[in-house]
Amino acid sequence: MRQTYRPDIDGLRAVAVLSVVLFHLKIPPFAGGFVGVDVFFVISGYLITRLIIEAISNKTFTFRNFYLRRARRILPALFATVLLTFIAGIPILSIGAFQDMAGSVIASIFSVSNFFFWLGSGYFAGDAYTKPLLHTWSLAVEEQFYLFWPALVVAFAAYSRPVILVAVAFITSLTAAVVMVRSAPDATFYLLPFRVFEFAIGAALLWAPRHFPYRWAADAACMIGLALIVFAVLVFDETTPFPGFAALVPCLGAALAIWGGQSRVGSAILSDGIMVGIGRISYSLYLVHWPISVYPTYLLLRDLTPTETLAALAACFVAAGLMYRYVETPFRKSDASGFTMPAKRFGVLITACAALLIVPSVSAWTSSGWAWRLRDRAEIAKGIDDPRDFHVAYYGGKECPQPRCETGGTGPVVYVIGDSHARSYYAGLKESFPDKNFIIFGPNSCTLYSLDFGSSQDQYTERCDVARSKAYAEISKGDGDVIVTQHWDARFRTIHHGKDGERSFTKPEQYTSFVISELAKIKRMIGDRKLIILGGVPRFDAPLSPLDCVTRPFKNTSCATSHVTSPMIAGPAAINKAFSADHGAYPWLDPFQYLCTQTDCRNFNSAGEPLYSDKTHLSTWGSRELVSAMKRDLLQILEQPIAKASKLVQEPPRSPL
Repeated sequence: MRQTYRPDIDGLRAVAVLSVVLFHLKIPPFAGGFVGVDVFFVISGYLITRLIIEAISNKTFTFRNFYLRRARRILPALFATVLLTFIAGIPILSIGAFQDMAGSVIASIFSVSNFFFWLGSGYFAGDAYTKPLLHTWSLAVEEQFYLFWPALVVAFAAYSRPVILVAVAFITSLTAAVVMVRSAPDATFYLLPFRVFEFAIGAALLWAPRHFPYRWAADAACMIGLALIVFAVLVFDETTPFPGFAALVPCLGAALAIWGGQSRVGSAILSDGIMVGIGRISYSLYLVHWPISVYPTYLLLRDLTPTETLAALAACFVAAGLMYRYVETPFRKSDASGFTMPAKRFGVLITACAALLIVPSVSAWTSSGWAWRLRDRAEIAKGIDDPRDFHVAYYGGKECPQPRCETGGTGPVVYVIGDSHARSYYAGLKESFPDKNFIIFGPNSCTLYSLDFGSSQDQYTERCDVARSKAYAEISKGDGDVIVTQHWDARFRTIHHGKDGERSFTKPEQYTSFVISELAKIKRMIGDRKLIILGGVPRFDAPLSPLDCVTRPFKNTSCATSHVTSPMIAGPAAINKAFSADHGAYPWLDPFQYLCTQTDCRNFNSAGEPLYSDKTHLSTWGSRELVSAMKRDLLQILEQPIAKASKLVQEPPRSPL
């Protein structure tokens, strides 16, 4: 027996899918549009439970027919979307993102993608746009619901007690979600046990009165239900603890909308032709919208403009219409003799499609995201899939152990003192100055004077004090010039100054003036030797890490350069500008001169190798590039008498700011 078709439920599907699509396209004010998924869960709970109970009542229910219908409904469009998304990712995604996507392909085929993404980052994480199959988590939840719910309904129906099942499922699941939503937010968001109550709300409608005593009551139920959904869509956002009690708002709203959906209001709003049309393609629209939304963002490394967003929205509807017409409908279509495609043939076809997806996905998953796609850049990222490992492998000071190292030249000694940024010059100094021995003191996160950047960081204070004392003791006994450099702007806002407690600076000029006064202590220690200030380097201000930029087959100018006015670049640039204006009597060099134009700073050399190993530190290539570029100026300072060297500064500064 077929269920009576209700166009209002298709209209409610339209409300759900539009909420999700508009939310993912970042169209204001739909910050809570993710609750559209919960509306889908309520609809599924109602329809699936009704289908099972009616079939049991008519003595026509079989697990074979149930799962065959679900497979025909879900798998063809899902597999088509996964295949097209995988193919599109080959020329677009970095090796890390492509490897992750290959894993999500396998997970989606086996209906466990919610576990896959739960073990990764959160749904609202900033890197969601690198996961083009992230939205399949909800399909996995629904498919897992289908696995156990029919058997439980059949078992309870045998004793005429399915309502008890629904009540127990609702109470236990909601309780678990409320208890765990704050301590384990990702688990409660992704995993079925914390979502069952949403399906149960839909199932409970089967025991609600079928007829309202007054027509206005049905209208009110539908209007209140839709208002609750709209409220959640407009008021909730990623900070809302969800699911839990908050999920009751859209879920009860969906239940009320279904309950009163055949009223005059329901017919006017939900049974409208446009809403019903969108509802019919809602599954295909849900499937295609996320890849269409995230791939342009991934390519452009920025949010879409309003025009681009409208184009993406239009593309979603076109793709959904095609998917519905040529994939969904042919497999769901039936005639008087049953399904158009025999079950065995359908099973063989679906199995073959699954294998077609699994084989290349396993290959990409186990071979570092098909690194061969990078051609000449494949060697750089060989065997590296974590940005932290990339930093370790290509940091400019990786061969310079902290807290002290030497370049090993045979000529005069030059001391370099600072932090990990000072050590990042090691590769360049060693290559460009083979006739000088640079002794570098650069303990991580330590300032070059008696300061530390947080009074609570006692473990740094003691370690840094010991390293600094040893460095000064050696420098005071030597006869080499001294270069000072560090992550200058990291200590700009608040520093800890010995017994004086915290020192705060509101302007770069205040900070650099303070630094100059502190450097006078070092100057007194070294006497007539030169003290040279080396400013801060620019930053790798791209939306991705250097590793991800290197491993993107599709090159983008957003990775190639960093704009000098961006907040990340503006910090070191402002400090350098203040040093340029007042560097005391000390020779001064500005790295911005050698790596930047008036508008942009280079992130890669001419060979396509990144100048940074992470967002702030010079890579081996960057160290060599920068030191080679400033070799003439630095050599001139080092070889001149101190009186002349003090005048050999970059005046007027060529810094872009």
